[in-house]
Amino acid sequence: MVTIQIFNAIRNLWSDNNLHLKMSLYNIITTDYNQGLTEIINNSEKLSVIMTTISKKIHLFKKDNPVKNWLELTCKIPSKEYLNNFLFSVCAYLICNFVLGVNDRNNDNIKITFNGELFNIDLNNLFGLNENNELVKGVCNMKFNKEFMGVLENAKLNKEFKEIIWEAYSILRNNREMLFSFLKILIISGIKEMDENNFKYIETSLNLIERNEKKIKQFFEKKFKESC
Repeated sequence: MVTIQIFNAIRNLWSDNNLHLKMSLYNIITTDYNQGLTEIINNSEKLSVIMTTISKKIHLFKKDNPVKNWLELTCKIPSKEYLNNFLFSVCAYLICNFVLGVNDRNNDNIKITFNGELFNIDLNNLFGLNENNELVKGVCNMKFNKEFMGVLENAKLNKEFKEIIWEAYSILRNNREMLFSFLKILIISGIKEMDENNFKYIETSLNLIERNEKKIKQFFEKKFKESC
């Protein structure tokens, strides 16, 4: 639940700075300690199903990008619209996951809606913790599936994608005090997943020690290349 709250705060920061990315953030209702109800987002499919089960059923996928072909066959809206949905949602989750150190992304916890919007589920491990709740040394790499780039292979889309992720990252750097203020509220509220070490992780992922714009962008581009 805390992850959804932080993601929502980041989405609001972007929106306040005129960057309107796509983030399907499902609702969670707490019913007891470590128990609750999670909203189900209908008309969506897990990436693992798109990559495997559907690929076996449709021969077309054998020689091409399964995600790209699934979008073409599943989305009933104009291609420009679903590609924009895909572009703006991939950008949002790529940057959120990188900055917050969401380290357990795989094809079973990434889904795509029937209108092309990608979203993440099972957002449990933040700030560099792996699935065994162990801290991963250093900053986690960006999690970017190579099939996503196949969808964005059009030169215009590819250029726009790289511009958007840099803008989204820069907005978080420039508004880090607001982000940190929100995290402090969560700590004061007694949320067990939150402590002062979380700030150190974000300071590293946002490369806040660096002041040179060129070096900041080089750091960012290096992390993105390592993800591909």
